[in-house]
Amino acid sequence: HFEARENQITKVTPLAFNGTNLYTVDLVSNPLKEFPDLKVVSNTLTTVLFAGGNFTTFSFANFTKLQVIFATGCKITNIQPDALMNTKVRRLGLNQNSITQLPNIDSTKIYLELFNMDSNKVENITAEYFKDVPRLSEVKISHNLLRDIHPTAFSGQREPGVNLMLRLE
Repeated sequence: HFEARENQITKVTPLAFNGTNLYTVDLVSNPLKEFPDLKVVSNTLTTVLFAGGNFTTFSFANFTKLQVIFATGCKITNIQPDALMNTKVRRLGLNQNSITQLPNIDSTKIYLELFNMDSNKVENITAEYFKDVPRLSEVKISHNLLRDIHPTAFSGQREPGVNLMLRLE
């Protein structure tokens, strides 16, 4: 576990965690100027926490054990189509950014439980976006620019006992 909250870290060098079996990186309240290159721990990392950074995009493609991503207030505007490819993300929090389009969650749908996109610039939720996300129990998408939610956006099967709570305040 690496926690360095409320410091003045602006950059994490690519080899900073080389040779470690790191599970959690917590860099909340640091003025990161670019998304840290964490590839050296892609096979062990399960949780990443960022808040208040200054990076506009990120990617965790092929982080095979990653389950939790919170990147709050980081000025993210764009998420690459393959950013979550080959991950097992259960909790995705991208609130208080400037994201205009929902990220591609196709490869993590069977794991996703929490999806938080509060306070972004999303305008619509397309057909079947959340279709067949069996464990999804909470979607937070308040304070966006939503104009349209397609009627089939939340269609599909849920696991027994899983109820979906949708917050659109």
